[in-house]
Amino acid sequence: MKRSIAIILFLTIGLICFANTNQITKRMQQVDFSQVYIDDAFWSPRLKNNAEKTIHVCIDQIENKKVLTNNILS
Repeated sequence: MKRSIAIILFLTIGLICFANTNQITKRMQQVDFSQVYIDDAFWSPRLKNNAEKTIHVCIDQIENKKVLTNNILS
């Protein structure tokens, strides 16, 4: 019983989303990613941390420690 209710709910939400998709995409316009600026309290610190620290660590692990290649070849 619970499973059929969940399936009916899932299908109903899917149909509603599908019906509204056409209206939403008509209002949206394609923008070049270089014109997008994120300046808020939530995403800005995370993007800054990713650009300054995380990417350098990943490059170091790939080039020097060969962590990825060792895992793939094993």
